[in-house]
Order: sequence, then structure tokens, then C-alpha cells
Amino acid sequence: MDEFYKYLLLSLVSELDGERGKAFFVSLLRGSKQKKVLYMLNKKSIWGYYNLLSLLNRSSVEAMYDELIESELLYIKSNRLTDGFLYPLLHIDDAGKKYLEEKDKEYSSRLKDAFDSNV
Repeated sequence: MDEFYKYLLLSLVSELDGERGKAFFVSLLRGSKQKKVLYMLNKKSIWGYYNLLSLLNRSSVEAMYDELIESELLYIKSNRLTDGFLYPLLHIDDAGKKYLEEKDKEYSSRLKDAFDSNV
């Protein structure tokens, strides 16, 4: 996987660590108009990520997240939410946080440029 994509995906998960699952992140990055996506975009003010990977198909974006999980940069933990059901939520591992810190200087301005051109 491209290192910038890795930085992008980890950065987004770090914004919502443990609040949503993989399918949500894929939907957001591909520009879904689902109510839950739009609600979270407004609630957390993360519009810069919205639709950034719209040119990639769903399975490609899912595969990138799977690679990050296999690399132990992300992990899935099921949490019980208010409705009583268990949901598999995506979390960033300490190794993922360390990767973001190490790559921040290299990729943060590129990510900001991507956000700015995503308007």
C-alpha cells in the first residue's frame, strides 16, 4: 500500500478511535451520503476526509484497512452500544500511533493539501 494512503487511513481512524467500524470508514472515504456518515462529518468536523478515495472501489479501500489490521496498526474490538448489540469498532494500536508520529512531518502538509483540494 502507498505510504500516504496508510497515513491517511490511520489518521482518520485516530480521529474517531473506537467510535465506528471499518465499513463506516470505507463509506466516508468513498463519499457515501448515508445519514450516519453525514452526521459524524458534522459532529467531528472531519469533512476533509470525505470522498477522498471516491475513485477507488469499495473492496480496494476495505483491502487497505485489512492490511493495516493484519500489520497490527489497527485492531477491531467489539463494544456494546446503547441498543445492546455488539459492534466491531476500529481502534488504532500503539504501533499505528507511533507510525503517525513518525510520518507526520512527511505527510501532514500533503494531507492538508488533499483536504483543501477536496472542497
